[in-house]
Amino acid sequence: MARLVIFGEPHDPRKWVKVANKISARIVYRRYPPGEWVPAFPVISAELGVSYSTAMKAMRVVHEQGLVSKAGTNGFCVGNGLPPPSR
Repeated sequence: MARLVIFGEPHDPRKWVKVANKISARIVYRRYPPGEWVPAFPVISAELGVSYSTAMKAMRVVHEQGLVSKAGTNGFCVGNGLPPPSR
């Protein structure tokens, strides 16, 4: 199981930090299981009530921590060492 990565300080007010922490928790607790696609930015934006650019920033830092891998222009896949599934 992946480890929970905490971004920012405990009460960091930046929206991208809160979104990155929610995505990280969803990966660790298997809401987004290994090998599956993370929802697209518009879906994350709508679901969490943030802008598209906030969702993008959050995914960028989640990616930098190795929790997801970028799959070309198709989006992000939860890391597990396997190639992403076809869309």
